[in-house]
Order: sequence, then structure tokens, then C-alpha cells
Amino acid sequence: MIPAPMALLAHVLAYPSFSERRLPSLYSDFRRLKEVNPDGYEANVQAWRDVLASAVRAGLCGSAEGGQADMLVLQSGEKFLSALTSSSWGKPLALSAVLNEQVAARNFIPITTFLTQATIIYTDPQWRVLRYSKAIATWALRDSVVHEYYAIASAIWRRSGSDEKLPEIRFVVLQNVETAARVLVERVRRAAERCGGRYGGVYTVEFVKRSFSKDPFGQTTAVDDGDESKEEGTADSVPSLSDTDFAVLLKFLERDTKQAIITDSIIKFPLTISAPLTPLTEDERVFAQLRSLIHTLTTRIAQQHLTALSARSKASEYITTCPQTAHLRSLALMELKRSKQAASRVTDLMQRKLQLESVMNSIETAHDNVEMAKIMERTLPVLESLNANAGGSVEKVADLVAKVTEQVETTEEIGCVLAGSVSGAAVDDAEIEDELAKMAVEEKAVSVQELKPKQDTSDLATLLAGASLEDVPDISPNAPAAKEQAVLEIP
Repeated sequence: MIPAPMALLAHVLAYPSFSERRLPSLYSDFRRLKEVNPDGYEANVQAWRDVLASAVRAGLCGSAEGGQADMLVLQSGEKFLSALTSSSWGKPLALSAVLNEQVAARNFIPITTFLTQATIIYTDPQWRVLRYSKAIATWALRDSVVHEYYAIASAIWRRSGSDEKLPEIRFVVLQNVETAARVLVERVRRAAERCGGRYGGVYTVEFVKRSFSKDPFGQTTAVDDGDESKEEGTADSVPSLSDTDFAVLLKFLERDTKQAIITDSIIKFPLTISAPLTPLTEDERVFAQLRSLIHTLTTRIAQQHLTALSARSKASEYITTCPQTAHLRSLALMELKRSKQAASRVTDLMQRKLQLESVMNSIETAHDNVEMAKIMERTLPVLESLNANAGGSVEKVADLVAKVTEQVETTEEIGCVLAGSVSGAAVDDAEIEDELAKMAVEEKAVSVQELKPKQDTSDLATLLAGASLEDVPDISPNAPAAKEQAVLEIP
């Protein structure tokens, strides 16, 4: 494994913004650019801020209390400066200016101030526009909290440009805290959607820490009862939040974003973005403790199961290797006994887990019953009011329906009488039938005539072919008078 200092330098040099073309400028004393080239100065400061936040997120810049490196807190000081020193580029000469800028912009916040400050981090807009010298000094005179920031920035500034050590200060990297908070809240909401229960947003702090710390910045693990058992055996390779990180994260969620309520050891999240946070109830507290205990039992069951399998495998290996040796045989018996004991503990733990899950289900059922009773109690006045408007009793409604039906029948009878009184003289049905038959014969004759083919008078050959000699008039002088009037008829 690469030592932490070498890992930090390797991380910085491999960062996209730290290309070989930019390294001479980034490692130089670029503070003079603030006056002559402000854009270049801001670009260098931004590059250092991004790479430091990334390195802290990878656990390369924080202290390692209990063997666990911080992922939200940067540890400044001489070791930090030495870890960034390159054999090719030397020390980052403007690192003090970078830290000074981040403190002034409130991107890096001293951890003591972050954990003890009563007001929200984002409340004072001046943090977003302040820079060095007179602006900070003038503001520092008005606010004791700001004075602490100013003193830290001044200490860094006084040491810049010299060979003195960077001050030993631990800074909360606000960018990392914001990212971790978003991931945690999103995981809680996804877990609540999966379980579908009203208690999906209530957990013990220890439960959330154990579940969330498996992969604090990723999207693979959600806060759920079985997460730790699913990742058993892989925790060493997955980064986790330290105790300091988790304290910072919870403070941020409770004070700055109002996305959590923490009471004693219980933390409550809103189940949706628009849902308001309500005070913690006693049933939520009990449910969170039950969930945490079930989570613990799940982890222990997985551990005992692995122990039983491992012991049985070792016993089989001892017997297979040399069954004649009494020593190996005794070892095999011991491992087999260990396997049996672990299997027995698994059974016992599973029974306890089932009992606790039954209690959790009973609590949810009882809560559903209470909610249903409340809804029915609110529904009763509405039903009574509607029934009163409808008549008040079944007998009244039945009598009303009977009267309405009677009036409808009377209306129909009156209509029939009126229809008969305004009708004309009686019509002879036989006469109507004869007229209808005559109309049918006439309609049939017209239809047959329409079906006959018609000759095209535009064709002269056809016209002549259909004509007869009788139709041709006699034009001789002695022709009868009747024939003089004859014309050629076209059929």
C-alpha cells in the first residue's frame, strides 16, 4: 500500500487540473497574480480548492483517529505541506494563500467553530464576498465569531512567503459535507420507499453511521436493515466516515439544512422533500431502537454463519490431511464443536430476530388501527349530515320514493289522455294499405325503366342500326300529307 504522504502527492499530480503545463504555475508563489492577472489567480485557487476537497474525500488529508482517516475534515500543518512537496516542483509556495481564500469564502471552516456555532453557516452573505485585509479587518471588529475566522486567516497570511510552518488547524470542507448530506438523505428516502412504512425515516444514530459509512459518497448502499450483512468481509476496502466526520455531518443536517432532528441517540429524517419535520414521538423512538437491534442481530447472524462454515471446513481439512494423527484429529473435533456451537447461536439469534420483527409488525398494525379509528371518527359527522339531508331515516326516504313514483305514473296517464284528445278523425287502415300497394307498383315500374340500357345518340352508326324503313319519311311529290309530317324518331 502507498504511504499516505505519497498517496496524497500522487492524487494531486494525477488530478485533471494539475497537468504538467500548469504545475509550474500551481506550485509557484502565484499570489502576485492577484493584482496583475486576477483571472489566473482565481483559476489557480480554484484548482487547489478542488484537488484538496477531492483528496480529503479520499481520506488523504485528514487525521487518522483510531485508524480511520477523516473524509470531511482537512488537517493543515507541516505534515500536510510536506506531503504535497514534489521532488520536481518543490513546495506549493502559495498554499497559505489558498487556505486563506477558502477561509474567507467560508469553504473551509475551522472545526471547533463549525461544531459550536449556533447560527446557520449560510446566514451571513458577507462570507461569500469577503476577501483579505481591510474588508476582513473591518467586519472582524463587529462579530466575535468572525474574529476567530479573521485570526486564522491572518495567521496563515503572516506565515505566507516564509519558511514557517502552516498552522495546525482542522478545517471542515463544506463542499464534502454538502455532498455527503445529499447522499445520506437520498438513501434514507429510498430505504423508506422500499419498506413502505411510516417509520422509514427514524433510526438510531449508531445504525445510520454503521450503514452509511460503508460507502459515504457512493450510491450503492442505502440505509436499510441488511446493508451491513450484505457487505460483510468488504468493509476494509470501502472508505468510511470517522467519528469526527459523522459528528460534522449530523450537525450540518440538523442546524444548517433542517433535514434531521436529533434527540438523544435517535435521528429523524423527513420522508419527502416537502414533508415537514415533526418532533420525535415515543413510538418512533421505540421503533428506531428495535430496528437498530435487529440490524445488530442480522450482522451477528452473518458472522456466526461464516464462523460455522469456516470451522467445519477446517475440521474437514484436518481429517483429510492426516486422519491417523491424534493431534490433528483432536483439532478436527475442536473445530467441529466450534461449528456446532456457532450454528446453535445462529438459530438462537434468528429466533430473537423473528420475535423483534413480530413486535415491529405489531407496532405498525396498532398504529394503523389508531389511524383508522381516527378517520372513522372524523367520517361519522359527515355521514350523519348527509343522511339528515337525505331524509333522516329509511322510512322517510322510502315514503318519498313511493310518492315520487306515484306522481310519475300520474304524469304518464295525463299525457296519454291529452294525446288522445288532440288527435284528428279516424283513418281507414284498408284505404292506407291499398294506397301503399299502388305506390309499390309504381316504384317498381320506375326501377325497371331505369335498368334498361340507354343508347348513345352521339354514335351515328348505332342510331342508324336501330332505325327502320318505316321511320324514314316519303319525300316524293305524291306522298300523303300525313307522311309529310313524319320525322325520324330515335328510340
